[in-house]
Amino acid sequence: MKIKHIRNKSNNEISPFKKIEGVQLVDETSDADRIIIEARNRGELESLDAQNYANPLLWWRSEDNPPLSVSESMDVVFARNAGQVIYHLLQGREKKPVPDLNPLTGLPANKAVFNDLRQISNKPRTAACYLDLTDFKPYNEVYGFTSGDRVIAGFADMLSDCLEKICGSGAYFLGHIGGDDFYASAPVDKIEALFEKINSAFLILRESFYTPADKSRGEIVAFNRKGEREKFRLMGICGVAFSPASENISSPERAAAFATYLKETAKSLRVSDNVFITPSQIDFIPGGLVKFSLNTRIPLARRRAAIEAMGQSGMAHYGRSLIQIYEQSCEVMVRKSVLYSLGRLRFLPALNLITEALNDVNPHIRTRAVEALGNIGGAGEVERIGEMLSDPNRYTAIMAAKSLGHIGHPDGLKYLKNLPENASRWLKMEAAHSRCILRDYDALELLEKMLKDLNYILRKKASLTISFIKTPRALEILLKYFFREKNPDVRESQIISALRIIKKIDPGELEKFSFKLWKMYRKTPDKLKAAFLSAAARTGSKKFIKEAEKRKGSLSGEVRREVTGALAFSGDPGHREYVLSRLQDECAPAREKSAEILGEMKNLSCIEGLRQALKDRNSGVRKTAARSIIRLVTENNEP
Repeated sequence: MKIKHIRNKSNNEISPFKKIEGVQLVDETSDADRIIIEARNRGELESLDAQNYANPLLWWRSEDNPPLSVSESMDVVFARNAGQVIYHLLQGREKKPVPDLNPLTGLPANKAVFNDLRQISNKPRTAACYLDLTDFKPYNEVYGFTSGDRVIAGFADMLSDCLEKICGSGAYFLGHIGGDDFYASAPVDKIEALFEKINSAFLILRESFYTPADKSRGEIVAFNRKGEREKFRLMGICGVAFSPASENISSPERAAAFATYLKETAKSLRVSDNVFITPSQIDFIPGGLVKFSLNTRIPLARRRAAIEAMGQSGMAHYGRSLIQIYEQSCEVMVRKSVLYSLGRLRFLPALNLITEALNDVNPHIRTRAVEALGNIGGAGEVERIGEMLSDPNRYTAIMAAKSLGHIGHPDGLKYLKNLPENASRWLKMEAAHSRCILRDYDALELLEKMLKDLNYILRKKASLTISFIKTPRALEILLKYFFREKNPDVRESQIISALRIIKKIDPGELEKFSFKLWKMYRKTPDKLKAAFLSAAARTGSKKFIKEAEKRKGSLSGEVRREVTGALAFSGDPGHREYVLSRLQDECAPAREKSAEILGEMKNLSCIEGLRQALKDRNSGVRKTAARSIIRLVTENNEP
């Protein structure tokens, strides 16, 4: 590629473009594919008469100056050095290059990262590295976004410097995904040395980010996700590296998902400032576990326990061990446990193995493969799982229906609605359950049929499933079959579902159900009566209010909590005083319930009592009281 480099005459630095391989710098009179305008401000651009050139122009933003709006014929390129400008030129030989650089760091952004991932997907000797900063969010909140930006920019420069020193010029790629997330590709055999260099370099760099007091303590105090003050250690680096080609990961989306999984594992193992997982650690076989699992002299139950423990551990490096056990074992039950664990571990590199297991002659293997695919897969696996609804083994088909609900993608509905003609009632039940999870209201018709089934287990499951559809129609169906039901376990499930639905229905639509709800309450077990009162009192029925009054003096704090909810909207001033008095209850849940209800009563006279609750010893009560005061002030129409 021929490039004409135009710069301000006052800038006498040696042109950096001469050092770029594959790029020829031409003189002023020669033809060029691209013209690079190097300038620091609009005045310099005008002095160069940049708009008089007919060739495609790019402006290189030098240092950290903001971009200039030059003309429609020019592309504004964010770059920290000439090499990054050339990278975009070389990427755009076939078409006009589109700037895709992060404005803060000047590094290639998401499109360039995905392109690089595609290029290395068939290069086993090249590793994809994902790096981010641990505990960066609390730092950002304490020190401010300007300091946070300075950290990210410094982190980017440090990574670039480390890659240059370890890998050499042109032997790596560095991109900025966004925020504190970075991506790099480098030779696999350089990863361990690279991570060591990054580890030592960051510990030195970090010294400039904190005050002397915070550095001496080794921690800062910030608010956590719950809004509570918490101590956080100083920032560190979480870095993971793997070869997409070696792990059989072909798409950038799956590579990103696998990297996220590895980073979660790495952070769970963090014991010092920085934590890294290298390709050799992913392939690491934990001592003795594989041999133990394959030793047929050991009881099968013990070996399966070890295998399933690996799946529940959340450690990514166990995935390789599980694949080895699966490939070497001939025992169906062992392989079944392996598939279960791979699914629990969500080990993406095992996706091909799991997909092949869907065609196994043994139904136990197929069932666990469908379950694992539901745990690991996303929208791309919906069709494969949907086809398994026609499996001759009913347990495999049932697991397929369950997995479609677990994935939660709406495309699964077209398979769940079109079950095979010979579908068992258990398959229909599981399909209805998944349809309800996907908010398919048409599933109510199928659930109503299940409530008539002779098998009480099916009736119980249908009773619990119907609560996913929180509509008056769902409540009407539950009440209809509650009074026909003889099994106490099923009736209890129907009561629980009714309570879940009542809380989500508008009170105006509940009035027509008040009589039947009262009859249901009379048949409700004592352990659920208080909760039933709290929910059903929203109908406005005087019977529920009187029943709640009888329970005001209960010794149980949980009962007082529910009674508070039942009496709140009766309209009686005495009941309002009772709700206010619960702010002093010895039971924290009762105080919190009172603070919540007072915010819904739209009466500004409650603010004084809520103000006292702002000093409650329980943080949940304090937060609820604060939200209620704000709600009263913003929603109340009184002057």
